[in-house]
Amino acid sequence: MGVFQNNLMGAAAAASAAGGTTIYDYQIANSVRMNGSNQYLNRTASSTATNNDKKAISLWFKRAGTSGNTGATYIISCQQDDLAALFVNDGSTADNVGYFTNNGGQNGKSKFLKRDFSAWNHLVFLYDSTESTGTDRVKFYINGVHYTTADSTFWNIDNNGYPDSSADIGFGKGSNDNNIGRYQYNGSGYFNGYLADFVMIDGGTVPSISDFGETVNGVWVPKDPSGLTFGTNGCWLKFESSSDLGNDSSGNNNDWTANNFAAHDQMLDSPTFSSTDSNGGNFATLNPVASNPDVILSEGNLFATKETGSHYENASATMNLKGKYYVEVCAKELMTDAGQAVGLVNVKEDLIPNGTGRLNATGVSYLRDGTLETAGSAASFGTAWTAGDIVQMAVDMTDIDSVKVWFGLNNTWQNSGNPSAGSGIAATITNGEQIMAISAGYTGTGELICNFGQEGTFAGQKTAGGNADANGYGNFIYAPPTNFLALCAGNLTTAAEIDPAQTSDYYPQKLFDAKLYTGDGASTLTISGMDFQPDFTWIKNRETTDSHCLFDSTRGVTKLLSSDTTAAEATDADTLKSWTSDGFTVGADVKVNTSGEDYVGWNWRANGGTTSTNTAGDINSTVQVDPSGCFSIVTYTGTTSSAGVETVGHGLDSAPNLIITKGVGLVANWWVFSDGQTSWNYGMNLNSTAASIDKSGNGSMSAPTSTVFSTNHTDGLNDTEGDIAYCFANCEGYIKSGTYVGNGDDNGTFVYTGFRPAMMIIKELVVDNWLIYDDERLGYNADANGIGNAVLYPDYAYGESSEASRAIDILSNGFKLRTSNATGNASSGNYLYFAMAKNPFQYATAR
Repeated sequence: MGVFQNNLMGAAAAASAAGGTTIYDYQIANSVRMNGSNQYLNRTASSTATNNDKKAISLWFKRAGTSGNTGATYIISCQQDDLAALFVNDGSTADNVGYFTNNGGQNGKSKFLKRDFSAWNHLVFLYDSTESTGTDRVKFYINGVHYTTADSTFWNIDNNGYPDSSADIGFGKGSNDNNIGRYQYNGSGYFNGYLADFVMIDGGTVPSISDFGETVNGVWVPKDPSGLTFGTNGCWLKFESSSDLGNDSSGNNNDWTANNFAAHDQMLDSPTFSSTDSNGGNFATLNPVASNPDVILSEGNLFATKETGSHYENASATMNLKGKYYVEVCAKELMTDAGQAVGLVNVKEDLIPNGTGRLNATGVSYLRDGTLETAGSAASFGTAWTAGDIVQMAVDMTDIDSVKVWFGLNNTWQNSGNPSAGSGIAATITNGEQIMAISAGYTGTGELICNFGQEGTFAGQKTAGGNADANGYGNFIYAPPTNFLALCAGNLTTAAEIDPAQTSDYYPQKLFDAKLYTGDGASTLTISGMDFQPDFTWIKNRETTDSHCLFDSTRGVTKLLSSDTTAAEATDADTLKSWTSDGFTVGADVKVNTSGEDYVGWNWRANGGTTSTNTAGDINSTVQVDPSGCFSIVTYTGTTSSAGVETVGHGLDSAPNLIITKGVGLVANWWVFSDGQTSWNYGMNLNSTAASIDKSGNGSMSAPTSTVFSTNHTDGLNDTEGDIAYCFANCEGYIKSGTYVGNGDDNGTFVYTGFRPAMMIIKELVVDNWLIYDDERLGYNADANGIGNAVLYPDYAYGESSEASRAIDILSNGFKLRTSNATGNASSGNYLYFAMAKNPFQYATAR
């Protein structure tokens, strides 16, 4: 990397792992899987508690229940003497989280909806009713973020939201029956998903959130609780013994009774990963937000059942690996129809399969009858399955534009395949990135059980083979082919330049940040709190029709461009006045600082204002490149006012995937060129709703190389008055531009980015608005009324709009369209998207 210097953390925090580096000093090795129907743990303490006014609970959970289920499900509850519970779903609003205490009713249910089934959440509940201030008596944290009980933007509160002074709580109280995984009061509300590292502290000094977790390089990581004082009725459930899942590891021997569990409900799936103890961390499952809703998912979203209907029922995985991976599927029950299949789907296609194909017209699948279907074309291939067979799949995604796949049955690779040697390939997919999927079939009933490595018995159907991958991760029936890996966090790839385990200077939150502020109308207002000095700042007044304001340190402060107009650059000393080490300052111009009005600033880091001359092309350019080598600010002076091709050096370490250009010194359109449009000859105007158009011959841009992009004449691309180009190359875990296909359904398309987005820009390739979302402006996922993830429009100066018709979820591995609105999710509509990361999926907690 030209400007990147790898700044490793201390040896303990960045110790090398077989599957990569890790930042998890404390490892959580196991979890317990709960089926949502009859499994729970319970304990009635026989001893008097240390102090019933003071309690703390810390736990990690990963949801498996289908989104939209409004039945309350309980993580922990108790009843007899003092009612208390922590729950997911409150019975009226799906997918929320919350708590209640014994004040006579429900005291907390969140507007922050947990519709992310792909990663782990950390929940910490601190209770101290001796506090003099009511709002201090309950502290509720999700992934280290404190949601205060008085915050009505987060909570729907029915009562006080906090307990009375000196009120007891029933957690860990003597003679009070405590249940983990169900509602103790009536034996219902069973939790569906995974729990890990359950800690209860009884009395004494209530710990703080810093005793249970901390932020390391932008990632929330757990801390070892072994040094805490657990109190008389405290406990620590690590789920480390498959034969004794309720064993207490705190030293108190406050064991819980495990009801209706089997040994196979102990899982390798966990919130942390490391090579030193072969802990693979978060494993892939089948993803409810990227599956046909008629597929019934169970057993921690590894078991797919088709029961009714005459259409294809498909489900895709929560992650993919930019490398080689291996998956096993047990064909527990075969369908009469041949539609049962294991295979791949293209991530740019509709990841809510709509019944038009067995899996996907651009993917490949191995069908129950032995047929191979590639890009919608079927051919005789291998052995037909029988009930109980193990279907194997090995995928080589080293080159995402030439994906190789092999299929096996009961340890015989079909078509004389040999994944280890790279021979006998079943199919090569050349149309882009793929993700693992299964088809539950068309008619009749059928059952498929997946193992991505987290549980080797297929929910008790088989005897585990004990075969791990080359990094020591997973438990498979058969030995994975050489260098083919389990689909788990420890094996996921994050670009080394921005990997939080390898750099404390350049991880995503030190390269991009969305910052909110309120204007004061003063001559100078300082916006601070970022982890870097920005070089590109884009400001929008959220409340009025003030234009967008774009500034970069290459052109210099006060030099203003607006994405919603074609206007030439203006100089305004009252707009952006300076960049600081952790933010920026603005003047009194109403577009950036009206008293009492709210603003958002999207900020990119480049090279601290230090530019260099790039001579790679026909036209010398001035470039700033960010530390990842994947974003650059390029200025240059064009040479022609008519047709004629010139080239400009972009400064990136690889060819850009998306370029935004504008003529600086004249009235000119903004242009967006990308590899997600028909070709690089096609472009769209950021300043208008216009469709993607073919500019071949006069104004086109041919595909960029690793060093240059072309500048055939057009306004904003090759102007003698000067031009600006913002260049972005896809970077694993940080930047992603691509395409998706809408499905025109309220259960909209899921878009896999491979990271938790911090910002997304979306545009259909036909006439329609551009949309900007981020995770700061109403950053929780949309509630029952569709309020959340408020929209702004780069092509218009409109104020912010929280439209139910354009609701969207931001998730740990991508984003999900939540309505059928044509602006973001038209049926068969082709969309370009551009996203910046908050955290790589490898390290992300659930949303």
